[in-house]
Amino acid sequence: MNVKASVALAVLAVSTVAGVGACASSGTVRGAAAAPPAGSVTSTSGSVAPTSRTPSASASAGGSASGSGSGSESASATSPSDTRSTSDGQPTDTASGPTDSESAPGDTGSTSPTAAPPSGSETGKCWYGACYSYVTGRQYTDTTGASVNMVQAAPANVAADGHSLQELSLQNSDDTTTANTIEIGWTVDPSGNGDYQPHLFVYHWINGHQTCYNGCGFVQVSTTVTAGMALPPGKTGTFGLRFNQGNWWAYYNNVAFGYFPESAWNGAFTSAQVISAFGEVSADKEPSCTQMGNGVFGSKNGASSISGYKLFGATDQPDFEVSATDPSSYNYGSVTGTSFSLGGPGAC
Repeated sequence: MNVKASVALAVLAVSTVAGVGACASSGTVRGAAAAPPAGSVTSTSGSVAPTSRTPSASASAGGSASGSGSGSESASATSPSDTRSTSDGQPTDTASGPTDSESAPGDTGSTSPTAAPPSGSETGKCWYGACYSYVTGRQYTDTTGASVNMVQAAPANVAADGHSLQELSLQNSDDTTTANTIEIGWTVDPSGNGDYQPHLFVYHWINGHQTCYNGCGFVQVSTTVTAGMALPPGKTGTFGLRFNQGNWWAYYNNVAFGYFPESAWNGAFTSAQVISAFGEVSADKEPSCTQMGNGVFGSKNGASSISGYKLFGATDQPDFEVSATDPSSYNYGSVTGTSFSLGGPGAC
Protein backbone atom coordinates (compact mmCIF):
# COMPACT_ATOMS: atom_id res chain seq x y z
CA MET A 1 0.00 0.00 0.00
CA ASN A 2 1.30 3.47 -0.88
CA VAL A 3 2.18 5.30 2.31
CA LYS A 4 1.30 8.76 0.88
CA ALA A 5 1.50 10.05 4.43
CA SER A 6 1.40 13.78 4.92
CA VAL A 7 4.17 14.54 7.36
CA ALA A 8 4.28 18.09 8.67
CA LEU A 9 7.74 19.60 8.63
CA ALA A 10 8.84 21.58 11.64
CA VAL A 11 10.92 24.27 9.98
CA LEU A 12 13.89 24.87 12.25
CA ALA A 13 16.33 27.73 12.09
CA VAL A 14 19.56 25.84 12.34
CA SER A 15 22.67 27.88 13.00
CA THR A 16 24.87 25.14 14.34
CA VAL A 17 24.37 21.50 13.46
CA ALA A 18 25.85 18.85 15.74
CA GLY A 19 27.48 16.92 12.98
CA VAL A 20 29.47 13.80 12.68
CA GLY A 21 32.49 15.98 11.88
CA ALA A 22 34.30 17.12 8.80
CA CYS A 23 35.75 13.75 8.19
CA ALA A 24 36.60 12.46 4.75
CA SER A 25 37.89 9.54 2.78
CA SER A 26 41.45 9.25 1.59
CA GLY A 27 40.13 8.14 -1.79
CA THR A 28 41.87 4.79 -1.53
CA VAL A 29 40.06 1.67 -2.64
CA ARG A 30 38.69 -0.38 0.22
CA GLY A 31 36.89 -3.67 0.26
CA ALA A 32 35.14 -4.47 3.51
CA ALA A 33 32.19 -5.93 1.64
CA ALA A 34 31.56 -7.58 -1.70
CA ALA A 35 29.45 -5.82 -4.29
CA PRO A 36 25.86 -7.08 -4.17
CA PRO A 37 25.16 -9.93 -6.59
CA ALA A 38 22.99 -9.49 -9.64
CA GLY A 39 19.40 -10.64 -9.47
CA SER A 40 19.02 -10.16 -5.74
CA VAL A 41 16.50 -7.33 -5.82
CA THR A 42 13.31 -6.96 -7.82
CA SER A 43 12.64 -3.58 -9.37
CA THR A 44 9.30 -1.90 -9.87
CA SER A 45 9.27 0.22 -12.98
CA GLY A 46 6.52 2.46 -14.21
CA SER A 47 8.34 3.31 -17.39
CA VAL A 48 6.16 1.25 -19.73
CA ALA A 49 4.09 3.70 -21.78
CA PRO A 50 3.49 6.30 -19.06
CA THR A 51 1.07 9.09 -19.80
CA SER A 52 3.03 12.33 -20.28
CA ARG A 53 1.40 15.24 -18.53
CA THR A 54 2.44 18.86 -18.81
CA PRO A 55 1.35 20.71 -15.67
CA SER A 56 -1.10 23.56 -15.91
CA ALA A 57 0.14 27.12 -15.69
CA SER A 58 -0.65 27.21 -11.99
CA ALA A 59 1.08 23.91 -11.33
CA SER A 60 4.29 24.73 -13.14
CA ALA A 61 4.26 28.09 -11.44
CA GLY A 62 4.84 26.63 -8.03
CA GLY A 63 2.06 24.24 -7.19
CA SER A 64 2.50 20.52 -7.64
CA ALA A 65 1.78 17.97 -10.31
CA SER A 66 1.75 14.22 -10.13
CA GLY A 67 2.19 11.57 -12.74
CA SER A 68 1.27 7.92 -12.65
CA GLY A 69 3.40 4.97 -13.57
CA SER A 70 1.90 2.16 -15.59
CA GLY A 71 0.90 0.36 -12.41
CA SER A 72 1.14 -2.99 -14.11
CA GLU A 73 4.77 -3.79 -14.77
CA SER A 74 6.91 -5.54 -12.16
CA ALA A 75 10.29 -6.35 -13.63
CA SER A 76 12.76 -8.87 -12.32
CA ALA A 77 15.64 -7.09 -14.03
CA THR A 78 18.12 -5.60 -11.59
CA SER A 79 18.67 -2.01 -12.56
CA PRO A 80 21.17 -0.75 -11.67
CA SER A 81 22.85 -4.02 -12.71
CA ASP A 82 25.63 -5.41 -10.56
CA THR A 83 27.35 -7.36 -13.33
CA ARG A 84 30.03 -4.81 -14.05
CA SER A 85 30.73 -4.03 -10.43
CA THR A 86 31.41 -7.64 -9.50
CA SER A 87 34.19 -7.77 -12.07
CA ASP A 88 35.49 -4.33 -11.23
CA GLY A 89 38.69 -5.43 -9.54
CA GLN A 90 37.47 -5.30 -5.96
CA PRO A 91 40.25 -5.62 -3.37
CA THR A 92 40.17 -8.38 -0.80
CA ASP A 93 41.49 -6.41 2.17
CA THR A 94 39.24 -5.82 5.14
CA ALA A 95 40.36 -2.32 6.00
CA SER A 96 37.88 -0.25 7.95
CA GLY A 97 36.07 2.77 6.53
CA PRO A 98 37.57 6.26 6.33
CA THR A 99 38.56 7.97 9.56
CA ASP A 100 38.32 11.56 10.74
CA SER A 101 41.99 12.19 10.07
CA GLU A 102 41.87 11.28 6.39
CA SER A 103 41.36 13.92 3.73
CA ALA A 104 39.34 13.55 0.56
CA PRO A 105 39.77 15.12 -2.84
CA GLY A 106 36.78 17.30 -3.60
CA ASP A 107 35.75 17.80 0.03
CA THR A 108 38.04 20.51 1.30
CA GLY A 109 36.16 23.73 0.72
CA SER A 110 32.42 23.35 0.21
CA THR A 111 30.51 25.46 2.71
CA SER A 112 26.96 24.21 2.14
CA PRO A 113 25.69 20.64 2.42
CA THR A 114 23.17 19.16 0.04
CA ALA A 115 19.94 19.20 2.02
CA ALA A 116 16.89 17.27 0.85
CA PRO A 117 13.97 19.67 0.30
CA PRO A 118 11.45 20.01 3.13
CA SER A 119 7.98 18.60 2.62
CA GLY A 120 5.33 20.98 1.41
CA SER A 121 7.75 23.90 1.00
CA GLU A 122 6.32 26.55 -1.31
CA THR A 123 9.25 28.95 -1.24
CA GLY A 124 13.03 28.67 -1.19
CA LYS A 125 14.54 28.06 2.20
CA CYS A 126 17.57 29.56 3.93
CA TRP A 127 19.11 26.98 6.25
CA TYR A 128 22.44 25.28 6.89
CA GLY A 129 24.31 28.49 6.10
CA ALA A 130 22.89 29.09 2.61
CA CYS A 131 19.68 29.79 0.69
CA TYR A 132 18.25 26.86 -1.29
CA SER A 133 15.84 26.54 -4.19
CA TYR A 134 14.36 23.20 -5.31
CA VAL A 135 12.45 21.50 -8.11
CA THR A 136 11.47 18.14 -6.67
CA GLY A 137 9.84 14.88 -7.68
CA ARG A 138 8.81 12.98 -4.54
CA GLN A 139 7.06 9.79 -3.53
CA TYR A 140 6.07 8.32 -0.16
CA THR A 141 6.37 4.55 -0.11
CA ASP A 142 8.43 1.81 1.53
CA THR A 143 11.46 0.70 -0.47
CA THR A 144 14.98 -0.64 -0.24
CA GLY A 145 16.26 1.33 -3.21
CA ALA A 146 15.65 3.52 -6.22
CA SER A 147 17.35 4.74 -9.38
CA VAL A 148 16.90 7.58 -11.89
CA ASN A 149 18.47 8.82 -15.10
CA MET A 150 19.70 12.41 -14.94
CA VAL A 151 21.14 14.70 -17.58
CA GLN A 152 24.53 15.93 -16.36
CA ALA A 153 24.85 19.67 -16.91
CA ALA A 154 27.28 22.53 -16.29
CA PRO A 155 25.03 25.32 -14.99
CA ALA A 156 26.42 28.85 -15.15
CA ASN A 157 26.74 31.58 -12.50
CA VAL A 158 27.35 29.19 -9.62
CA ALA A 159 28.49 31.18 -6.60
CA ALA A 160 32.03 30.50 -5.41
CA ASP A 161 30.70 29.18 -2.10
CA GLY A 162 27.50 27.64 -3.51
CA HIS A 163 26.45 24.78 -5.78
CA SER A 164 23.95 23.66 -8.39
CA LEU A 165 23.11 19.96 -8.52
CA GLN A 166 20.69 17.18 -9.31
CA GLU A 167 20.31 14.18 -7.08
CA LEU A 168 18.39 11.20 -5.79
CA SER A 169 17.80 10.96 -2.04
CA LEU A 170 16.29 8.28 0.19
CA GLN A 171 15.06 9.13 3.70
CA ASN A 172 13.17 7.58 6.56
CA SER A 173 11.40 10.90 7.22
CA ASP A 174 10.76 14.06 5.24
CA ASP A 175 12.06 16.20 8.10
CA THR A 176 15.69 16.63 7.05
CA THR A 177 16.56 18.05 10.47
CA THR A 178 15.93 14.65 12.08
CA ALA A 179 15.96 12.16 9.19
CA ASN A 180 18.41 9.49 8.17
CA THR A 181 19.30 10.27 4.56
CA ILE A 182 21.50 8.99 1.75
CA GLU A 183 22.12 10.97 -1.44
CA ILE A 184 23.77 10.52 -4.83
CA GLY A 185 23.97 12.77 -7.85
CA TRP A 186 26.07 15.28 -9.75
CA THR A 187 27.10 18.71 -8.51
CA VAL A 188 28.82 21.83 -9.76
CA ASP A 189 30.59 23.05 -6.64
CA PRO A 190 33.59 25.32 -7.33
CA SER A 191 34.65 25.51 -3.70
CA GLY A 192 34.48 21.77 -3.12
CA ASN A 193 35.75 20.54 -6.49
CA GLY A 194 37.91 23.40 -7.75
CA ASP A 195 36.14 23.86 -11.10
CA TYR A 196 32.78 24.48 -12.74
CA GLN A 197 32.24 20.98 -14.13
CA PRO A 198 29.74 18.39 -12.86
CA HIS A 199 31.18 15.86 -10.41
CA LEU A 200 29.73 12.62 -9.02
CA PHE A 201 28.97 12.88 -5.30
CA VAL A 202 27.52 10.96 -2.38
CA TYR A 203 26.38 12.37 0.94
CA HIS A 204 24.53 11.14 4.01
CA TRP A 205 22.85 12.42 7.16
CA ILE A 206 22.61 10.60 10.49
CA ASN A 207 19.62 11.54 12.65
CA GLY A 208 19.51 14.93 10.94
CA HIS A 209 23.22 15.62 11.41
CA GLN A 210 25.41 16.61 8.48
CA THR A 211 28.43 14.58 7.47
CA CYS A 212 30.55 15.43 4.41
CA TYR A 213 30.79 14.91 0.68
CA ASN A 214 32.31 11.66 -0.60
CA GLY A 215 33.61 10.52 2.77
CA CYS A 216 32.72 10.35 6.47
CA GLY A 217 32.42 6.58 6.38
CA PHE A 218 31.69 6.04 2.67
CA VAL A 219 33.68 3.00 1.53
CA GLN A 220 35.01 3.34 -2.02
CA VAL A 221 35.10 0.00 -3.84
CA SER A 222 35.30 0.54 -7.60
CA THR A 223 38.58 1.49 -9.27
CA THR A 224 36.84 2.97 -12.33
CA VAL A 225 33.97 4.94 -10.77
CA THR A 226 34.92 7.09 -7.81
CA ALA A 227 32.99 9.55 -5.65
CA GLY A 228 34.09 13.05 -6.62
CA MET A 229 35.15 12.25 -10.17
CA ALA A 230 34.34 14.68 -13.00
CA LEU A 231 31.42 13.76 -15.29
CA PRO A 232 30.84 14.75 -18.92
CA PRO A 233 28.29 17.58 -19.33
CA GLY A 234 25.43 16.86 -21.68
CA LYS A 235 25.49 13.11 -21.11
CA THR A 236 22.83 11.16 -19.22
CA GLY A 237 23.92 9.10 -16.22
CA THR A 238 22.06 6.49 -14.19
CA PHE A 239 22.24 7.07 -10.43
CA GLY A 240 21.05 4.50 -7.89
CA LEU A 241 20.94 3.70 -4.17
CA ARG A 242 20.05 0.26 -2.77
CA PHE A 243 20.17 -1.46 0.58
CA ASN A 244 21.78 -4.84 0.00
CA GLN A 245 23.81 -7.27 2.13
CA GLY A 246 23.61 -4.96 5.13
CA ASN A 247 24.90 -1.81 3.43
CA TRP A 248 23.58 1.13 1.42
CA TRP A 249 25.22 0.77 -2.01
CA ALA A 250 25.77 3.62 -4.47
CA TYR A 251 25.59 3.02 -8.24
CA TYR A 252 26.63 5.08 -11.22
CA ASN A 253 25.85 3.76 -14.70
CA ASN A 254 25.20 0.32 -13.22
CA VAL A 255 28.52 0.13 -11.34
CA ALA A 256 28.29 -0.44 -7.59
CA PHE A 257 31.17 1.87 -6.72
CA GLY A 258 30.94 2.03 -2.93
CA TYR A 259 28.69 1.92 0.10
CA PHE A 260 27.68 3.43 3.40
CA PRO A 261 27.82 0.77 6.14
CA GLU A 262 24.42 0.45 7.78
CA SER A 263 26.23 0.40 11.11
CA ALA A 264 26.51 4.19 10.77
CA TRP A 265 22.82 4.28 11.70
CA ASN A 266 23.07 1.50 14.32
CA GLY A 267 20.58 -0.71 12.47
CA ALA A 268 17.89 1.98 12.35
CA PHE A 269 17.98 2.66 8.61
CA THR A 270 17.42 -0.37 6.41
CA SER A 271 14.63 0.96 4.19
CA ALA A 272 13.38 4.33 3.01
CA GLN A 273 9.94 5.88 3.13
CA VAL A 274 10.59 9.16 1.29
CA ILE A 275 12.15 9.14 -2.20
CA SER A 276 13.09 12.45 -3.79
CA ALA A 277 14.75 13.29 -7.09
CA PHE A 278 15.44 16.98 -7.49
CA GLY A 279 17.41 19.95 -8.71
CA GLU A 280 18.94 22.12 -6.02
CA VAL A 281 20.61 25.54 -6.07
CA SER A 282 22.55 26.79 -3.05
CA ALA A 283 23.66 30.42 -2.86
CA ASP A 284 24.47 32.99 -0.22
CA LYS A 285 21.30 34.97 -0.85
CA GLU A 286 17.93 35.02 -2.62
CA PRO A 287 17.14 35.60 -5.37
CA SER A 288 20.09 33.82 -6.96
CA CYS A 289 21.52 34.16 -10.47
CA THR A 290 22.73 30.55 -10.37
CA GLN A 291 21.32 28.33 -13.10
CA MET A 292 19.64 25.02 -12.37
CA GLY A 293 20.23 22.19 -14.84
CA ASN A 294 21.29 23.63 -18.19
CA GLY A 295 19.66 26.99 -17.47
CA VAL A 296 16.53 26.32 -19.53
CA PHE A 297 13.17 26.52 -17.76
CA GLY A 298 11.80 23.04 -17.14
CA SER A 299 8.55 24.06 -18.82
CA LYS A 300 10.37 24.70 -22.11
CA ASN A 301 11.84 22.44 -24.75
CA GLY A 302 15.48 21.53 -24.28
CA ALA A 303 15.46 21.58 -20.48
CA SER A 304 17.35 19.14 -18.28
CA SER A 305 15.45 16.10 -17.10
CA ILE A 306 15.12 13.36 -14.52
CA SER A 307 13.66 10.16 -15.96
CA GLY A 308 13.56 6.37 -15.76
CA TYR A 309 12.59 6.39 -12.08
CA LYS A 310 12.55 2.87 -10.59
CA LEU A 311 11.93 1.41 -7.15
CA PHE A 312 13.52 -1.71 -5.65
CA GLY A 313 11.95 -3.95 -3.04
CA ALA A 314 8.70 -1.98 -3.18
CA THR A 315 5.13 -3.00 -3.87
CA ASP A 316 4.11 0.44 -5.14
CA GLN A 317 4.61 1.64 -8.68
CA PRO A 318 6.85 4.70 -9.18
CA ASP A 319 4.70 7.82 -8.99
CA PHE A 320 6.37 11.23 -8.70
CA GLU A 321 4.57 14.30 -7.44
CA VAL A 322 6.49 17.35 -8.61
CA SER A 323 6.79 20.83 -7.09
CA ALA A 324 8.96 23.95 -7.36
CA THR A 325 9.89 26.37 -4.58
CA ASP A 326 10.85 29.36 -6.77
CA PRO A 327 8.94 28.97 -10.05
CA SER A 328 9.88 32.41 -11.37
CA SER A 329 13.51 31.25 -11.37
CA TYR A 330 13.23 27.46 -11.79
CA ASN A 331 10.25 25.34 -12.82
CA TYR A 332 9.25 21.99 -14.32
CA GLY A 333 7.22 20.36 -17.07
CA SER A 334 6.38 17.12 -18.93
CA VAL A 335 5.49 15.30 -15.71
CA THR A 336 4.85 11.54 -15.63
CA GLY A 337 5.05 9.07 -12.80
CA THR A 338 8.66 8.35 -13.67
CA SER A 339 10.00 11.56 -15.20
CA PHE A 340 9.91 15.35 -15.42
CA SER A 341 11.95 18.16 -16.90
CA LEU A 342 13.40 20.85 -14.67
CA GLY A 343 15.64 23.88 -14.50
CA GLY A 344 15.86 27.58 -15.05
CA PRO A 345 18.13 30.60 -15.41
CA GLY A 346 17.78 31.91 -11.89
CA ALA A 347 16.63 35.43 -11.13
CA CYS A 348 18.97 37.20 -13.58
